[in-house]
Amino acid sequence: MTPTPPTAPIGVPGCALGAAVLASGAVDSTATTVRQAQDDGGDDDVSVRERWLPASPEAVWEQLADGWRYADFVVGSAHVRRVDPGWPRPGTSIHPVVGAWPLLRRGRTTSEEVGAPHRLVLTARSWPLGGARVVFDLLPRDGGTLVRLTEDAVEGPGRLVPRPLRDPLISARNTETLRRLEDLAVGRKHR
Repeated sequence: MTPTPPTAPIGVPGCALGAAVLASGAVDSTATTVRQAQDDGGDDDVSVRERWLPASPEAVWEQLADGWRYADFVVGSAHVRRVDPGWPRPGTSIHPVVGAWPLLRRGRTTSEEVGAPHRLVLTARSWPLGGARVVFDLLPRDGGTLVRLTEDAVEGPGRLVPRPLRDPLISARNTETLRRLEDLAVGRKHR
């Protein structure tokens, strides 16, 4: 499926996380594309964010494979409490604290599939939001890496939120996640 031209995500009234990301100006729609694609596991369309990074797939993979770096690039993760030995081997987990004070919650992100240095499939869980399937695909392109980030709610209350409401939030969050991942992969400090 061919990506559509970049578009800026829209805000959802009453959602503090989405509004905060959008208000921060962190969403750079000129560098990230949005498209709809079929998820491998079902009939529903899922939002996909793509960003070209001026780094090799191995340099990007190095960030994904270091569980302690997770909170440095994943929007919504405050810090990492623990990383299982052997991360990111399938079945191992990262144990982050998610949210913002005073609404911090313990989470668990489990590796489901690894194809180093090109693919990482995760299941992220945090009560009360539920769980999400997150896929990082790292594709060599033009001397760098096209990172394709696919995410959607798969269980719990988050799945009950209608897609037109949850897609803009996931999209805004993942745009910033990819920007942060780029900073780490090329050795920049967060902007």
